[in-house]
Amino acid sequence: MMKTIASFIFFLMIACLFSINKDTASYPSYEWKLPPSIINCIDSIDMDQKIFAKSTKFWEDQGHSFLFKENYRGDLCDSPIPHGFIVIKLSYNLPYDVLGKTERIFMDNTHEMQGSIIYLNYIYTDDDIVLIHEIGHALGYKHVDKIGHIMNPLRTNADYYFY
Repeated sequence: MMKTIASFIFFLMIACLFSINKDTASYPSYEWKLPPSIINCIDSIDMDQKIFAKSTKFWEDQGHSFLFKENYRGDLCDSPIPHGFIVIKLSYNLPYDVLGKTERIFMDNTHEMQGSIIYLNYIYTDDDIVLIHEIGHALGYKHVDKIGHIMNPLRTNADYYFY
């Protein structure tokens, strides 16, 4: 009987050990029914286009896909509700300490994503971690309070890890 109890306690401790920090994993709170298309409306003089390519590749490496992705100048850049798109724009109106801001357009009852607009502070357009982080929000992820996680809300604590 003591061996059974000791075995149970041992396996319970092992299970607890493997469940530590599981609550810090990041899962989308909002879901896209179909993969979105993503367009970068920021001109190459304001942002190196390689930043856009690197940022979308980061999320593709995490298992996300985009119907199409491109640097773009056109009507979609001015759309207030870009259904099916993640639109990246430059902002001169964000406070200095706000690196970027993402507006999600979603169905209230289902949290199904309809579109998203990312505003990058003009000061931080060459910081790829900022764009990767904001694309994460556009894909439906929330902040994660874990050092090194891309979705950490503090830029100094964020890095290229997603786990």
